Amino acid sequence: MGARATYTFRHFDPADLPALSEMGFKFFEQAKLPGNFNPRTFATFWSDTLGGGVGIVLIMEHDGKPVGTIGGLIYPDPCTGNLNAQEMFWWVNEDHRGSASSKLIDMFESVAKGRGAVCIQMIAMYGMNHRALQRYYGARGYRPLEFAFVKEV
Repeated sequence: MGARATYTFRHFDPADLPALSEMGFKFFEQAKLPGNFNPRTFATFWSDTLGGGVGIVLIMEHDGKPVGTIGGLIYPDPCTGNLNAQEMFWWVNEDHRGSASSKLIDMFESVAKGRGAVCIQMIAMYGMNHRALQRYYGARGYRPLEFAFVKEV
């Protein structure tokens, strides 16, 4: 990736499913999420949520090839009824990480706000530079909200 690298950002297209699933798998593996990644389930979930109007998936491209993505849901808060946007994954291939990948969050925030969200929640997976992400999100105006714990049974 040279200094002249240019990126484009756009909404997900169904033709992106293979690349999205590949990036989803990389995220799943690096995050050490429980269970086994199922690309069919992943593709069906995101196709259904996008088709139902509750999903947001955005793509970052370099030379016409998807190299990054961010995905999440918009839903009414069960306590307030206000619309929340919850990021569920943010992945950029390692050789394309840097300032350009921040534009995915900018676009995610813009789309969520445009769809009526009044609160946006971003995640930082433990062990995936979570301390650096905590500083990064804090600089963007986010504050810590909760810690999540997982147990396979």
